[in-house]
Amino acid sequence: TGITQVYNYNPLTAGGDQFFKVGNRKALGGSVSGGTTGSTFYVATDYSNENGVQPMNTQQRIRVQANTTGRFGELMTIGANVSYLDSRAELPQSDNALYGLVGMALSGLPTPDAVSSTQGFSDDPALFYDWKTYQNYTRFTGAVRGELRPLSWLSFNGTAGIDRYARED
Repeated sequence: TGITQVYNYNPLTAGGDQFFKVGNRKALGGSVSGGTTGSTFYVATDYSNENGVQPMNTQQRIRVQANTTGRFGELMTIGANVSYLDSRAELPQSDNALYGLVGMALSGLPTPDAVSSTQGFSDDPALFYDWKTYQNYTRFTGAVRGELRPLSWLSFNGTAGIDRYARED
């Protein structure tokens, strides 16, 4: 009676960089602005790409924006702005999911049979790759605005715009 054999195996570390790897993030952006007393402009863009520590853990984002304003005489100001966003994200089944890598590793067995059949996980780790959790999001906005000030105490303002998006989960 007593413990006759002890098995020690951690499927998350035994898989090398198959299950956990070094994550990284790349980001690049810039903007330009300028103008005169009668007109101004602003243009900006940025890009980011992230890879997480688990497989299927990525996010990529691109954004572009432009604004301009022009003054016509002393009475009228007109401006426009436009922006575009494209975002793509993929998230892993994580520690709170039954078929996430961490959940299957914690409930797995270190026995030689389990290690040879499921790499020590409670189920085949291929189940992790079967469940896709992602979101693709694209948005375009644009607007034109104007102000007419015929008298110092009276002004008329107007804005027309569009906000269009597409989302896929």
